[in-house]
Amino acid sequence: MAGNIEPERLKSIHCNEFILLETSETDAFAAELISLIKERRPDYVIFPSNTEGREISGAVAASLSLGLTADCVDVDIEDGKLVQYKPAFGGGMVARIISKTRPQMATARPGMFKSRPGYEIGMIQRRKVPPARIRRVSFTPVPSEFRPLQHASTVIGVGRGVRKKEELQPIIELAGILGAAVGGTRPIVDYGFLPRQQQIGLTGSAISPQLYIALGISGQDNHVVGIRYARTVLAVNTKKDAPIFKYSDYGVVMDLFEFVNGLKEAALQLRAS
Repeated sequence: MAGNIEPERLKSIHCNEFILLETSETDAFAAELISLIKERRPDYVIFPSNTEGREISGAVAASLSLGLTADCVDVDIEDGKLVQYKPAFGGGMVARIISKTRPQMATARPGMFKSRPGYEIGMIQRRKVPPARIRRVSFTPVPSEFRPLQHASTVIGVGRGVRKKEELQPIIELAGILGAAVGGTRPIVDYGFLPRQQQIGLTGSAISPQLYIALGISGQDNHVVGIRYARTVLAVNTKKDAPIFKYSDYGVVMDLFEFVNGLKEAALQLRAS
């Protein structure tokens, strides 16, 4: 495994050797990874399907003239070949893909694989990485009220039941009380209501929280594929025949804002007691 995360932060990772690439620049990381692939000649290379992983994997694939399957929901090895499973047709089916080039490369969505505790990293090698020739001009962070989706035990998802950006405020307040992250469907992100990093679904993040609360979400395939590993799904929608209820453990047919206000009051009372 190669990465730029300090080894002590990688708990329960089954890894014989970890190569620490000491850089935070994606361009420098990609260049060093290309050299490492040429040096080690691996059969398979799997990247995380996050912002950095997509950028780096694309650069590596283009530089080495390799195929790349993006956003896999599962991988397997058959007869020495990497079988890559990728949602297709809006998430309505899963395609089975095998690359023709070596190393075979894919990006896999964070949250799609279950962790297996009890392992430790073996040998650790540190590599100094030359700086990239690209200079960062500016950096715009995600607003602090939006917690990262990947490690949140509770996630509140927002759909087109929210019609104005101002209507997000009580939901953000509820998330603060519950210690939850707020995510949304692609339309909500496209409207500019939420940062792109908070998108859940086929073209966003795949998550596996203990509790997912779906507010005003219809339940299209391209969103549901991103919550397939949520342990418990609670859906709130005014339409009793909304598809989201097919994928929910609990369903509430009511106005989402009434639900949010009621849950806020209950949570505050519980905290006070």
